[in-house]
Amino acid sequence: MDMSAKKIGCKIRRYSIRMDPSLSVFNVELHKPNGIWTESFGSEKLLRAFLRGVRAGADMSGGEFFSEPEIPSGSTSIRIPKSEGED
Repeated sequence: MDMSAKKIGCKIRRYSIRMDPSLSVFNVELHKPNGIWTESFGSEKLLRAFLRGVRAGADMSGGEFFSEPEIPSGSTSIRIPKSEGED
């Protein structure tokens, strides 16, 4: 690895939406000195594809380094309130 390469920071959060059926949503934040990119995905498969793309882009740029973080197994539970008139 080039020691002058800039590291792209990454934070992944997993949310479990309580509904029938339940749904996991993954929120990703990429951190660079000039800003933050935020993206959300409705499946782990889509999340992994996005992270592979970030890693490939960083590798091809020659000036950035990306280390894929572990995907959290635990989640924060979110309850969707029922609409008016819904039982």
